[in-house]
Amino acid sequence: MGSPTEEGEEKEEEEEEEEEEEEEEEEEEEEEEEEEEEEEEEEEEEEEEEEALSYALKQVDGGWLVWVQSSPAL
Repeated sequence: MGSPTEEGEEKEEEEEEEEEEEEEEEEEEEEEEEEEEEEEEEEEEEEEEEEALSYALKQVDGGWLVWVQSSPAL
């Protein structure tokens, strides 16, 4: 068995490793949440574009189909 100081140092190292693992897990969860939010926003934008497109396709000007295209905001 090692001396009490060595055991204390080992415990500290273990605790630090656990803390680092927890922080990494939290960061991964945050990244996943951000990705999910981005996907939801993209889906909403696509739905809005589809609605706008279907509306634009219904617009008729003198027998010609009016095509409305909006450029995405950059």
